[in-house]
Formats: sequence, structure tokens, C-alpha cells
Amino acid sequence: MFTVSSTLRERFLLRGLRCLLYTKLKINTMKKFKDLKFKPHQTGTGLHALIFFKNGYGVSVVRFELVGGLGGFGFGYGSYTSNESEWELAVLFGNKDSWDLTYNTPITEDVMGHLSENEVSEVMLKVQEL
Repeated sequence: MFTVSSTLRERFLLRGLRCLLYTKLKINTMKKFKDLKFKPHQTGTGLHALIFFKNGYGVSVVRFELVGGLGGFGFGYGSYTSNESEWELAVLFGNKDSWDLTYNTPITEDVMGHLSENEVSEVMLKVQEL
């Protein structure tokens, strides 16, 4: 029968505890929806935020409506959203001075729409881990 000494058991437990603490600290320092700084969208009828991470990736989060159009009738949302609680997110590569949308990540191959604030946070965490 195999037995584990109490010292070895304590070291194993401490290592596991350190891993849990590191993971919790890492997640707590990663950027989430609440860290986004929204500005008026260029159409003037919505919100837009850009944020970039240390790994060279970033996200664009937007929601806007199209107004006017033929005969002055509004078109509804121009972003991939359908109400005031949904957001559209695109993964970016670059920095605040020079960036492009990227479609070459394991996260998505397109713009993501109809996301809740929590879902935006989840995608942001994944982008930061690329």
C-alpha cells in the first residue's frame, strides 16, 4: 500500500492553493465589460468602446441605431443587436494607434452579435488569454 507523508500532502495542498489564488488574482486583474470606456458612436445614436490588451489583441464593443433613411423612417439597429441590452463585439489585432479586425482566432471567425454584458466579459477574458 502506498502512503503519503504529511509533509508531502501539505506541500501538494499548498501548491494547489497557490494555483487557485493565482487563477483568482489573474481573473480579477483581467479586463471585463465594466472596464470599457464607452463614447458616442460616430452615427451619434449609439455607443462604442475600444480596448487593447498586453498580448496585442483587443476588442471593439458597439451598439448603434440607424436613423433617417428613406422618407425619414428609422432602420433599427445597425449593429448586430436588437435592443438596449445587447452588444456587438469584434476581435482586434494591434494597438490604439493602429489596428485591424482579425478573423483568425480560435474565439471567432466573424463579428459576434446579440451579446449580453456577461457574454462580452467572457469573450474579453478569452481574448486576453490568446
